[in-house]
Amino acid sequence: MRIESMVKTKVVKIFFIFCLVGLVSCTRRNPIRETSGYTQIDSLTETYLNLQDSLLITWNVMVKDENEKLRSMDELLTMMQGSGLFDKDQLT
Repeated sequence: MRIESMVKTKVVKIFFIFCLVGLVSCTRRNPIRETSGYTQIDSLTETYLNLQDSLLITWNVMVKDENEKLRSMDELLTMMQGSGLFDKDQLT
């Protein structure tokens, strides 16, 4: 019986040690910090997107201006052809 008692005591001690280690590992703070700050890559991405938006806006303004110029030139040529003062072959 003495050996049986010693084995039970050792099993209880081992079980207690595993429980203690498990408890300590669950309550330890995780050394990995989560960084949710503004990084240099975020800044670069924001700059790129701003440039892209600016380019798109500028391109649309240029296209609109060119379309207005083409419409005005077409109207002018139509008026010149209708007036009869200019050679139609040259206007064409």
